[in-house]
Amino acid sequence: MSLKLIKIDQQQNHSNQPLQKIIIIPERTSSTTSRQQQQQQNQHQQQNQHQQQQQQQQQQQRSSSRCSSSNNSLLFGNEIGYPDATKLDDFISNDSFLQNLKVRFLNKKIYTCIESTVIAINPYESLPLYSAEVIAAYEHHNILSLPPHIYALCEFVLHCLKERNTDQCIICSGVSGSGKTESFKLALNYFINGSSERSELNQIKTRFNSIPIILEAFGNANTENNSNSTRLFYTLEVDFDFLGDPLGGQIDDYFIEKTRVAKHEIYGYNFHIFYQLIGGAGSNLLKFLKLKRNIETYHLLKDRPSDQHVNNGQNHVNEFQKTKSTLQVLGFTANEIIEILQVLAFILKLGNVQFLRKANIDSTEGCTIFNDYEIHEICDMFNLDSAIFLKSFTHKMVKDQSEVFITELSADSATKIRNTLCKALYFRLFTWIIEKINESIKTKPSLNLTRNNLSLCDFFGFENYYINFFEQLLVNYLDEKIVQIFIDTNFRQKQEEYLREDIGWTKLDLSTNDPICRFIDRPRTGIFSILNKASSKSIYFREEIFIKELNEQCSEDLHYIQINNPVHLDDDGNGYFLHSLPFRRRVSTGDISAQSVPQLCFGIHHFNENTVYSINGFIEKNAEHLNRNWSQFFFKSNHQMLQKLFPEGNPLKKSLRKPITLANQFSIAIESMIAKLNNKEIHYVMCIKPNRLKMPNIFDDEYVYKQLSSHFIIEHGEFLRRGYVYSEKYGPFFKRFRILSPMTWPYWKGSIVNGVVTLIKHNTSLKTNSLNDFNFGKTKIFIKHLKTFVELEELRIIKLDEIAVIIQKNVRKWLQKRKYYRMIVGQIKISRCFRNWKRRRYLLWLYRHLPSPSPINHEWPPAPRSMRHTSEMLRKLYHRWRCQRYRRCFDQINRNRMREKVTAMMLFKNRKASYLSSVSHPFRGDYIRLRQNVKWKRLLPTLGDVYVVFADLVSKITKRCGKEQFIQKVVVITTTSFIVLDGKTMQINQNVRLNSIYKISTSPYMDNILVIHILTEQQQQQQQQQQQVLNTRALIFESVHLIELITKLYLVIQNNVTKGPIVEISPEFQIFTGKETLVLVFKNHNASTSQQQQQLLSSSTSSQVKISRKSNRMEFTI
Repeated sequence: MSLKLIKIDQQQNHSNQPLQKIIIIPERTSSTTSRQQQQQQNQHQQQNQHQQQQQQQQQQQRSSSRCSSSNNSLLFGNEIGYPDATKLDDFISNDSFLQNLKVRFLNKKIYTCIESTVIAINPYESLPLYSAEVIAAYEHHNILSLPPHIYALCEFVLHCLKERNTDQCIICSGVSGSGKTESFKLALNYFINGSSERSELNQIKTRFNSIPIILEAFGNANTENNSNSTRLFYTLEVDFDFLGDPLGGQIDDYFIEKTRVAKHEIYGYNFHIFYQLIGGAGSNLLKFLKLKRNIETYHLLKDRPSDQHVNNGQNHVNEFQKTKSTLQVLGFTANEIIEILQVLAFILKLGNVQFLRKANIDSTEGCTIFNDYEIHEICDMFNLDSAIFLKSFTHKMVKDQSEVFITELSADSATKIRNTLCKALYFRLFTWIIEKINESIKTKPSLNLTRNNLSLCDFFGFENYYINFFEQLLVNYLDEKIVQIFIDTNFRQKQEEYLREDIGWTKLDLSTNDPICRFIDRPRTGIFSILNKASSKSIYFREEIFIKELNEQCSEDLHYIQINNPVHLDDDGNGYFLHSLPFRRRVSTGDISAQSVPQLCFGIHHFNENTVYSINGFIEKNAEHLNRNWSQFFFKSNHQMLQKLFPEGNPLKKSLRKPITLANQFSIAIESMIAKLNNKEIHYVMCIKPNRLKMPNIFDDEYVYKQLSSHFIIEHGEFLRRGYVYSEKYGPFFKRFRILSPMTWPYWKGSIVNGVVTLIKHNTSLKTNSLNDFNFGKTKIFIKHLKTFVELEELRIIKLDEIAVIIQKNVRKWLQKRKYYRMIVGQIKISRCFRNWKRRRYLLWLYRHLPSPSPINHEWPPAPRSMRHTSEMLRKLYHRWRCQRYRRCFDQINRNRMREKVTAMMLFKNRKASYLSSVSHPFRGDYIRLRQNVKWKRLLPTLGDVYVVFADLVSKITKRCGKEQFIQKVVVITTTSFIVLDGKTMQINQNVRLNSIYKISTSPYMDNILVIHILTEQQQQQQQQQQQVLNTRALIFESVHLIELITKLYLVIQNNVTKGPIVEISPEFQIFTGKETLVLVFKNHNASTSQQQQQLLSSSTSSQVKISRKSNRMEFTI
């Protein structure tokens, strides 16, 4: 089926000029052509009317912000082909899609979109598509209102950041030389320079704009496919506030191709910064760095495929000056810049060191340094010990148990150490530079704002040379993982979501590159696993054994190509011979041509194309690590930069961590990047290389198609035609768009699902009044076309403007109310100030008329009615102050007496009738002057207690001859014991430990009878276990100083065991005498109440008590 182009005057540009649109349709038989053309014309007429109406509305709303066609005719002029490839009538035809790209490319339309995915074809020429006017034109416009452009995608992403508060990511994908780095810089430029013009953003904008310059200088190099090839993969994280302005960010540097520093592969040059330094630095600076202007002087730079860098002198001067000034913008000091250049000079001079073979007498091989003056100059520059430096290249120390041997190194071993050192220096320098940049652009923690994050990703592109090495395997594996992310996010995850939501989706068999990724990184039998195994045994594992192991483990895998050497290339030797070979696991010698493949090779059937790899250097590069002795040697230098680059050389820090292989580092870096991207909404810029010649206006159909198919672009477009571009849960969708319908705004009482259907079905503002563009799943709503979603967003913005007017009206109303309330508040303040003045005047008067500071004085000056409550509070405070002041005059003895009186009040007030008579009498404690008693002093050694708290003569009630009698005893309370002494002989009758006194009982009457309940050891254990204690032994006394005795005993026990005894005051209670249980009953038979009062006021504190016994009942009559 052939194709033809039909030119139709369809739409108008922004200056009302007709736009010619070329539609690509397949030629069919003559019997059906006229009918189909008529149908297409009808469809296009309807599209014309709809698009004209849409553009008229857009012109009225946004005419002020659009640029004129005279200034940007190339971008906004006549549109060619289909800007959105999903609108192709025969999209599923590969030719139709490819021809649409070709027609647009040849007419300088390098951007084509598939819904929100942008396809960018490298024009290999400068086009006026990126001016400030173009940026202004795309600002605040939806992705479909203007022609496809990377700026349109950026504006859509910025809209998602601001309006939907979701983290975003833009991945620039494509083969090497397709323009990924340029697309990355264009996107960064739009996000940074398209933000607001606030002065506080100037510094962070300048620093972000400077980042690509440094990354290109230190991370890019000239290769066969690309003159500015990115030799690292990283993501630039940018934090935005709610206005879409950058707050800060960081660079996540995952990997850099450090082997390029020292290895002279046949594809490309060293990093740009070396050529900028040699070709662009001033004479004085080169002299200071001990360098020469000639690139051919340096071994790391001279053996390259062409003299492009040699003939670029003036360009190197400009680039070097730009790099230096950019470092200053990013916060590097002049001293740090000099140190960076010194490290670069270190690498160049170290790369010049050559080693000559030397045969020793014992038949071993050694080496000597041919040009040791390079090392001497390095040591002079960095203050290093040249003798140790030289010896480290020619000798090594071998430890064997307790012995240490010094052996000589061969020239090859010394060369490997030199190369490893060069790569380590550059890698650590680059890492340190990235850390410094991150410090200068990091988001300030003080900015307590809502932040949304954007990731801009720039990666290696797929590479396939005549012979590829370990670096190309890592690069191509990364490209496979990027394709895998694309497949997961655009096909697999969406199809799983469609099936899970039950929206009537027919499951498709999706192509995937998972088998290739698993073939490379799977455990045990993957290429990386076999390589790591070989690297761990690198002393015994030769490359021949490694290729043999690969052939044995991977020969059955469909993506592995086993090559039996020698195999020859085709006649032209173009380096892409494998793509013409039939796809099978084994390539035999039957495909023999002129040029042979090097020994020890294998091939991989990548999704892009078949690629052959030479295993030369695989094991060495993978297992390469720097000996810690070098780190310690460099750390001893006084040069600050070397100490920063080799912190593990500090002797105070010891690390036993085993070095990780390069393959594992790369895999971990990729998994880390994927883990971050999984939490973000990913958008893609598919960069296409139109031809291998890197020439403008040449479109290689076969080469472009291979790139499209390897990145699943055509399948992506067809999937979008059948699927849905947007999905969201009902809740967030309803919350976001409920304002579009008066039926759902401001109140909706039904279910959320019904609310979503209602706002879509009954929204008169929505141009698509059909539900065909929507599908309703179990938990989500799906929108088929991006145009519908964009229209919803625009209607929401319009509605928000209307709501903003309502808010403004209410704010003005609120401002007037606030003004009125302020007047009221002012009046209240004046009144309050007047009242406060009156209060202050009263308080000043009260201050001058305060009553006596005596605590017993109850007088208080009168107060006005409004101050009565305050006066009462002040009276209490004043009285409390008087009492506190009075208490401060007490010494320790008076405080103890006061404490005893307060305790007595707490125990007996309103409980014991004899308490009032004891208030006015001070507690003396020792009433019989026991401390001076000679007999007592004799007892002290046996008691071990020297302080007497209370001592008095008491009457103990005991039973003698069947009758209760009063026997005179001496009661002594010490700090640890309750002692009962004989009244005559002063012998100890009873010595009771304080912790065994359980309870003290007395009557509420005027008597002086008290009962002390004593616990046995068994009863004490029951008490500790919180069990009920019964039948405690009791002692009955009569004491004139009953109140004081109980009070002091209570306090002493409380101080001794932290808890006072139970004080029971009752007219009737039960005791246990040790032999029997008695009930003590007290009866008060005083004549009258007046007599009791007179007795209380008299000096006598005791009453006559009559004791009577009736069985187990003992009555005390008072």
